[in-house]
Amino acid sequence: MVKYFSPSLLDGSVTTAKLADDAVTTPKLLDLAVVRNKIATNAIDNPRIIAGTLKQSKLNTTEVSTAGSVPGTARLSITMVAYCFWPMIHVENSTDVRLAGHDVDAPGADNPRFALVNSNAASRTYDIDYRYIVV
Repeated sequence: MVKYFSPSLLDGSVTTAKLADDAVTTPKLLDLAVVRNKIATNAIDNPRIIAGTLKQSKLNTTEVSTAGSVPGTARLSITMVAYCFWPMIHVENSTDVRLAGHDVDAPGADNPRFALVNSNAASRTYDIDYRYIVV
């Protein structure tokens, strides 16, 4: 027996509705899955994406590169773009410069940050490259 709460659609809001062949292999909606035109929390049990059903299978990413120098016996804060991957960090003399957590708490996860700390009196150059997901 199929249970549903007949969500209404506006006239003309759906012109063509079609599922690709084998797009859904074992469909199952739990009781109260659709309430007032919204899919309820935990409405879909064991979802999966069938191979070949996605039109674009790659993440849209771009690269960021930044370079500069860490002054002698100083700490330099680095802020990256949201949704980024772990960076490649190259430092002129890696025995003098270490990674550290950022010393000021960010307002949220959209401000990934870390610091480069130089223990030497001389400044050290750095180069940082990373990718992030374009949204």
